[in-house]
Amino acid sequence: MSLKNPYETLLRISEEINTVHEIDALLERIMDLLLETLEAERGFILLGSPRNDSGYEVVTARNISRETIDSIRDLSSSVVNQVLESGEAILSLDAQTDQRFAGAESIVVQQIKSVMCTPLKMDARLLGAIYVDSRMATRQFDEESLTFLNAFAGQAAIAISNARMMENLQSENKLLKRQINTSQLFPEIIGKSKPMLLFLPTCNCLKQKFGQRKHLFSHDRLYIRFWDYCWRLF
Repeated sequence: MSLKNPYETLLRISEEINTVHEIDALLERIMDLLLETLEAERGFILLGSPRNDSGYEVVTARNISRETIDSIRDLSSSVVNQVLESGEAILSLDAQTDQRFAGAESIVVQQIKSVMCTPLKMDARLLGAIYVDSRMATRQFDEESLTFLNAFAGQAAIAISNARMMENLQSENKLLKRQINTSQLFPEIIGKSKPMLLFLPTCNCLKQKFGQRKHLFSHDRLYIRFWDYCWRLF
């Protein structure tokens, strides 16, 4: 498979994916661009996840069912498992006759002709893997395809890490704003200990319920009135 202007294509794709900061939208765009550029028939992306027993889960896929993905991954000699264990990319020009996958029933059953899989790495940290294959003889991958996929995966890993960092910062920012807003509702309360911060949301509920009775929420009366009315609320 011959790629037209692979370096220009990689630069264009890199610029595009680094403008997408929402993680789900980014993963979808990465998958679409990859299949379009390599003319791959199917593909999916795995990322590390504590929710999955294997430690990884499929986060996006194209033209391939969940059952098919599971059958490909479940075999110890499969392409994906080898890449995740070794951290090295794999290319098979003819998966049907490749001795590396002689015990992989899924290769035969799925009639996979050509397959590539490469790790997603950020520095030395393994984030996951990208898998693409083709069942058509006219769409076989080659060494040039693998070189492009490896370079693409490097850019994708950076974009994914940045998007995750952005999401974490946004979540922390929202939490901080809520904490600030809560503390501003009760400026007369002294102390920033954990019990006090946990107490503030409850005070807020009380203030909203009895907002008309401002004398109940001044100075030390707040503590007394809180216990006085607590049983009525709960």
